[in-house]
Amino acid sequence: MVWRQISIPNILKGIHPSMATRLVKPIGATNVSEGAVPMTGGLALDTGLLAALKECLTERGLEVEAKSHADSITAGAIGAAICAAFRYDKLAGLGQLPTCPPYDFGRRGRISGFAQAGGVLGASM
Repeated sequence: MVWRQISIPNILKGIHPSMATRLVKPIGATNVSEGAVPMTGGLALDTGLLAALKECLTERGLEVEAKSHADSITAGAIGAAICAAFRYDKLAGLGQLPTCPPYDFGRRGRISGFAQAGGVLGASM
């Protein structure tokens, strides 16, 4: 589209409604007709997407408000840290903390020893 000299804001204006429609479908399937839906993740602060969401919700007759917060983009990272802390505490309590081999970044910068640290990913909770 860029090669056809369509401006980036106009490209996004076309993408946002499509994304909003896909995000609103599960809300409609839950029979929720009022309240608020939090937006988290990297697109939580995308004002164009939020506007498209609000428009899509209104078109479908849902009195649901899409809300975002400046800290919304960190929600996933905070959740992952909480899960990791829980897992660490659980394994420590069982005396099953794994020992990881030293990292070997190899030729292409990949961590080749990671698969050998199966205790981290493979331990049961």
